[in-house]
Amino acid sequence: MNALFDSPAVRYGMGFVSALVLTFVAFVFLSGPLRWVVLALAAFEAVFVPRILAQVG
Repeated sequence: MNALFDSPAVRYGMGFVSALVLTFVAFVFLSGPLRWVVLALAAFEAVFVPRILAQVG
């Protein structure tokens, strides 16, 4: 469908960059349990976004 998502570098790059942004926000601006929730979301982004984008492409 979309040639952009056919490249694994783009798929994994999008997942890891968004996870990196979430990790930065968690450590700089958040504390306590909310930090752990955002870090869990970052881990989810890094693992599952490339898989979802692979199905799109």
